[in-house]
Amino acid sequence: MNLLGYGLALALVAASSPATASDDGGELCASLRVDVPAELGPEWASAAAALPRELGDALSSAECAHVRVALAAGTAGAADVHVGMPDGREASRHVRAPRALFPIVLGLLASAPAEPVPEPPGPTHDRHELPDFTPPPAPPHPDADRVGVSVGFGLGARGGLPTQVIMADVELFAEVVLRDWLILASVRYAPIAVAKGLTPDGDAYQEAGIGLGFGRRFHLDRSCLDVAFVPTLVLVSMETDLPAEAFGTLSDLRLDACARYGYALGKRWRFNVTLDTDVSPNALVRPQLPAPGLLPVPAWTLGLRVGMSASIF
Repeated sequence: MNLLGYGLALALVAASSPATASDDGGELCASLRVDVPAELGPEWASAAAALPRELGDALSSAECAHVRVALAAGTAGAADVHVGMPDGREASRHVRAPRALFPIVLGLLASAPAEPVPEPPGPTHDRHELPDFTPPPAPPHPDADRVGVSVGFGLGARGGLPTQVIMADVELFAEVVLRDWLILASVRYAPIAVAKGLTPDGDAYQEAGIGLGFGRRFHLDRSCLDVAFVPTLVLVSMETDLPAEAFGTLSDLRLDACARYGYALGKRWRFNVTLDTDVSPNALVRPQLPAPGLLPVPAWTLGLRVGMSASIF
């Protein structure tokens, strides 16, 4: 009797163990949804309906979790099965008959890890640590370390005071750029002018100047702003016929401050708008006359020009 009872107990334990695992896996696999298109037919629909139960009998609860299965119509009555793995990977197989659906899906899942791959933990921060409000460093300009040379021209007008004169203003300039610092050479010429108190014949007042200075370039996307200080030596010529004929020429040193806005038109060309003003220290101390009977040269002038420049290299 004792031996018979011991054998019955072993049989009950052996019979109950797989049933428990199957029930546990069947619960999770029962919620598995298999997408079946209508064009596959009833045989494929029956195989897909039986798939959750069959997987529950063969897999554990961990292996059934996070599984996605979908069918798509193939050729000649076959189907394509798409299986989403627990770790996020996906696999597709061609299934010729409905009876082969379960073995193929089971084989795909057997090679996948049971649990999804955990995401790496994020950085830990001390809640008592103060945040860093330091702004990130500005990216360097791509041409910041390159030496560049450009030449250009400008056309506009210039006015002077206290001698009231308005003149045409033509400028030719060259710039050397290194790390956004400028070395600027400029040549200005006023071919015609109108001055109050001189004969209005167009060439009663003329001036030409040459300057050399330095400055700084500031970038903003396709635009830039050049600010420069350019001491300029100016040669002023005047003549008049009334009340008596007089002619004279005078050289004058002027301190010029220049702001030039540029907008890039491609890689080499740039459209420019230039505003500059200069002052004559000698004319501020006492009037500078080219000759007796003529007007003093302007102590202060202001010019506005538009033009183009091109980068040589």
